[in-house]
Amino acid sequence: MVRSVYSPEYCLQYLEQYASKEVFVIGLILGQTTTARDNVIHLARTPEEKQVDNVSENTYSVDMPNQVETVRTLLTVSEAWVADHAKHVTRMLPGGMFVQGIFVTSEEDVFEDPNCFSKVKSILNHVYKAQNINQYMYGNCPYNNERLVLHMSTSTKVLNCKSVEVGTGSKSTVIKPVEWKFLPKPQQWQRLDCYYEFDDVYPVIVKNCGISVKQQFQQILESAHKTIESSIIFIDGELKDGSELLEQLYKKKKPKNNLKTVQQEPPKSMNISIFLPFENTMPETVEYLECDGSIHFSGIVSSSVFMYPKATVSEAIAAVKQDIVRSLASRFTMHCDALIDDNLLPEEKVCFNEPPRRVLVPVGSLYLCDYLFPGEAPAEALLSVRELLDLQITETDVVCDLETPADTSEFDALDRDASSEELLATPQVTSQFIKDGQLAGSGSLEPEIGFKLALHPINKTLYVTVIGARHLPSLFGLSRAHGYLVKVKIFPGDSRFETSLQESSWPVWNEDFKFQLKQKDVKKSTEKSDLQSLLAGHFLSLTIYALLEPQKPEIDKRKNSRIETAKNKAVDQDEPKSKTRFFEKTFSSFKSTKAEAMANKTILEKRRTVGAATWNFDSKLFQNDLKNGLTGTPDIWRPINAITSGIAVSSHRENKKGQLEVTLLYTASEDGLDDIVQLTVNRLRCSVQTMQQQEQYNAPLYLKATILEANKAECYWKSDRFAPTISARWEPKSSTVKLSVYKVNLNKVSIYITLGCKTKMAKKENLGKAIIDEKSTAADSWKQCLSEPGVPKTFWVDFE
Repeated sequence: MVRSVYSPEYCLQYLEQYASKEVFVIGLILGQTTTARDNVIHLARTPEEKQVDNVSENTYSVDMPNQVETVRTLLTVSEAWVADHAKHVTRMLPGGMFVQGIFVTSEEDVFEDPNCFSKVKSILNHVYKAQNINQYMYGNCPYNNERLVLHMSTSTKVLNCKSVEVGTGSKSTVIKPVEWKFLPKPQQWQRLDCYYEFDDVYPVIVKNCGISVKQQFQQILESAHKTIESSIIFIDGELKDGSELLEQLYKKKKPKNNLKTVQQEPPKSMNISIFLPFENTMPETVEYLECDGSIHFSGIVSSSVFMYPKATVSEAIAAVKQDIVRSLASRFTMHCDALIDDNLLPEEKVCFNEPPRRVLVPVGSLYLCDYLFPGEAPAEALLSVRELLDLQITETDVVCDLETPADTSEFDALDRDASSEELLATPQVTSQFIKDGQLAGSGSLEPEIGFKLALHPINKTLYVTVIGARHLPSLFGLSRAHGYLVKVKIFPGDSRFETSLQESSWPVWNEDFKFQLKQKDVKKSTEKSDLQSLLAGHFLSLTIYALLEPQKPEIDKRKNSRIETAKNKAVDQDEPKSKTRFFEKTFSSFKSTKAEAMANKTILEKRRTVGAATWNFDSKLFQNDLKNGLTGTPDIWRPINAITSGIAVSSHRENKKGQLEVTLLYTASEDGLDDIVQLTVNRLRCSVQTMQQQEQYNAPLYLKATILEANKAECYWKSDRFAPTISARWEPKSSTVKLSVYKVNLNKVSIYITLGCKTKMAKKENLGKAIIDEKSTAADSWKQCLSEPGVPKTFWVDFE
């Protein structure tokens, strides 16, 4: 018997949308498998992956397309990328829903082409293995090892679907035909709702390396899974037979004369009650352990499961249990991914962890879920839905009232009794893109630049010839360098020059630049200055830049220039000449200055500093006698060293994360019951390392400043997302956060600032953090501000 799969009609429109554009697309099939039938709920396109074409540097030219291109064929798809997409989407699925397979729109037939079909099997098996890593996520359907492969041809628009068996380990693959049917009407779903409350205490044993938060969460998850699996579930207050259908339970509650009305109305939600087994007997063996502390895990998990009405009660019960455990595992995984350090030190007496809470997002006629961290607005869920599910929803569509923020009253009471400060769980600082002293893409060969000098001793004229460079990095995160240029500068001196743009990572310039040397006053005017005294105190600086966007063609520049000239002439002809043009000139000058500044800022954002090379003049190397009285050096090659953005730091080492200028203001009240701590974010300086690290994720940056009292987040400010830039500034009115606090609790107030980005997979990556309190590196500024109420204190803090 041929397997049938049912999906909503908008899935067909979704496929035709991409097939009509004749573009290659791969994505996930999301749905539910029951004994009654297979239902597909949604098709989610996998976010585009950037890959680098293997094009030799000798054949690269401006006329060629960008070497960072979107994946366009099935054979170039990364199995790990699709598996990662499946893992993130599984977190959004309620219990009973799974990733059922993949869909592809392409010109070639994936079932007829052996290479394409081999790639399809590889992707499916890779997804299967990745989903099996964490058993508590229920990534794979426990009832079925067959995965769907749906293909639509971009040329013929013909739809073909088959099932492929995965996870068997055998070389032979079982392939079966599948009949794909589209439903003209939206599928009705039976909703089951419940709330599961946790209130458990777990022992903590401190080791030398500290307490692993991940291991403690794993202990909680194992215990919760064991308890929930052994529980008994009642539906609407009654214990039901596992073989009964859900629609039969709904029909039994309605009178027989209203049977037609019942069939037309959508089924109402069913309430789930979970009863846990009670153990009143002691175990045979009791083991006593000496514990260093305890974890009190408390809270309520909301569960909303959607089932096909003809599903059985036992299938619905299994889905509810899966949903609770999957939701708990998803929160723990996201929380641990956001930790800066998995270990809590033994001296920390009180620690508060608040995993993200659950919200619902509409997909068709049912709801999937997403998770919001403390302080996040519902708008954060829109990004996850757009990137992971390829859906556009509004902020009002997000259901946020299922779960409320955590109740911290018990934690506050414990913290008042604790004598030490608590370590706040903070977002993780990702691995650096540039390691200390080593440039990305250089491998074992260091980047270097070559040059030679020629000096006219009488005229004191120096000629610098930039020969070329070797082993320059071609990749900056997901962006490819479209060319390189060198800024040439002689110190002391005011002149500086730039070479032309060369596109190869082994660029050759052979360009000359003329400098006039500045010499100190000679004691005797009649004394002839020798070569050593002429070169004393001078050195050469060569700074190498990479351009991440191709240059604008000269034709377009001339065209734009002609258009602007024509517009200016038209304006001059239409407008009558005023008697005085002072204000007009002043205003036009202001506009041109502002436009130039914006253009310069855009250019700076497109540039990345590769590094710099310096050379102190050595008169012994000027040995080559050249024409016209010049004395020259041989070819000199110097290593290109990574440089910072020029930020001065208090310590003697480089600040590799950047700096933030903030203004702190403390206002004291008369009775000490309504003191105000106010923080204003003024400016940000990104280091080159941070900007290059951000390019790995290809996502805009954001700043978040949180004021905490007793390590509990009370209020926060979050900036809009912005492109990576060397310097950024905010208006004080829109970047200020205030906290009202008792004067006696000022020693418990701290400020936590993060610089991060959110990837296409909706994962938060933190690029830097800064802490302001009485124990941080900014303790002096903090104490000075508290000792001078009403006086604002502006200072720089370093990101760590």
